Amino acid sequence: MTIHTAEGNSAGERELEALRMITATPEAQMSDLCTLILIQRGELDKFPESRKRCEAIEALKIYRLNKDDLPLLTPDTAGAASKAAINAHGLEKSLMFSLTGLEWYAVQNAENLGLVKPKTASYKKLSGEELVAIFENALI
Repeated sequence: MTIHTAEGNSAGERELEALRMITATPEAQMSDLCTLILIQRGELDKFPESRKRCEAIEALKIYRLNKDDLPLLTPDTAGAASKAAINAHGLEKSLMFSLTGLEWYAVQNAENLGLVKPKTASYKKLSGEELVAIFENALI
């Protein structure tokens, strides 16, 4: 997802437009996750292309995308979003998530932190609204 805006728009307006696009999507993709993280970090304008955004997320060691997939088109899951939100915000990690880094444990950890609803499956595909909610909860 490349964000197209009229020239002269401020960074805040571009971020708001990107958030609206993500929230409105029925099935969030990994590119949306990368965009959302950079919005929260205030770095969206540094990376105008989706691929560069996801590369930045990997370089920051927030989330590692699977190179065998088309990461920009891969549906976002509760496991991926939980793992990325915990890492992006430096939230407390459970022992098992710290030891394994597995998304299943990330969701369990996220449940305890109040980022996701109880009994959320790690493989659950997220809507844009659900993705944004996880990251909003991570800010609290």
